[in-house]
Amino acid sequence: MEIEQQIWGATSEGEAVVLYTLRNAAGAEVRLCNVGAAVVSILVPDRDGHLADVALGYKDFRSYFGPVRQKHRPRGRLHRLRDDAD
Repeated sequence: MEIEQQIWGATSEGEAVVLYTLRNAAGAEVRLCNVGAAVVSILVPDRDGHLADVALGYKDFRSYFGPVRQKHRPRGRLHRLRDDAD
C-alpha cells in the first residue's frame, strides 16, 4: 500500500489543508482531506478493470467549509430511517 500526502490549500486562518491518497497494488485509491476527515474520492475498478470514482466528494477544498444547515441532525439515508422510527 502506498500513502501520499500533499498540501491541497490553506484555510482563511492559514492552516494547511492536506490531501491524503491511499493506493493499493491494483490501483484502487481513496483520497481524504484533513478537514473533518472528509472523503474526497474513491477510485475502484469495475469488472473490466476501468477505474471509476464512486464518492460524491468535492473537487475543491473550499467547498468543505460551507455553512451547516441542520446542526446535530443526520442527513441522507440515516435521516429517513430516523424519521420513519418516530
